[in-house]
Amino acid sequence: MILPFEEIYCLALTEDAKRYKNAKAELEKIGVENEIHWWWTCKKPIITNIANNIQSLHGKWYVLNYQKNKYLYTAAFDCFLNHYSIIKTAYNRGVNSILVMEDDINFIDDIDCIKYVFDHIPEDYDIIKFYNLHDCMYVSEVTIENMEWIVDYARTASTEMYAMNRKGMKTFIDEIENGNEPQVVDAYFDTTIYKCKQYSLNGRIIKTDDYKNNSNILN
Repeated sequence: MILPFEEIYCLALTEDAKRYKNAKAELEKIGVENEIHWWWTCKKPIITNIANNIQSLHGKWYVLNYQKNKYLYTAAFDCFLNHYSIIKTAYNRGVNSILVMEDDINFIDDIDCIKYVFDHIPEDYDIIKFYNLHDCMYVSEVTIENMEWIVDYARTASTEMYAMNRKGMKTFIDEIENGNEPQVVDAYFDTTIYKCKQYSLNGRIIKTDDYKNNSNILN
């Protein structure tokens, strides 16, 4: 399967071999296992290292806000930092489009439908959200017959898989860097919704049936 994105990233936990194995199997399912840029993180990052990395990469603003302990707990902060760093790194390298996912990705079984979705990506997108936790827990899997893109749909509540072009990346980066203090990373999809062209899928190509029993990148 050929995906219409210049680079594909998967955020993965260094200490969870089972998640990595499962993620590789899911990526093999859609034929992109050899195209992945693995972005490694850990469940309990060392706060000092995070602060030092932020200061060297993004300036004192992040360090000072983090040290005040005004917002995110450690794992959520690390999740925020990793997604931001993936997007910022790709943008600074001149990448035109990215697909980002996390290592608990679990695609539906209908491979033809997944291919159909990727073959029909809106040409004018800036950000695409392939997963919507609030609603997708209650809707059916996407089929070729009913697949539809919804414009500017908020309530993302997940970063399990999304795509951005350069405008989407720049909008996302600016929203973070010009804000007062960081939020959980998926909140930025909602705060940028009127600043760039966003699409959501009307159903799901990612399984969510066992969501409450599954771990995520924050656990």
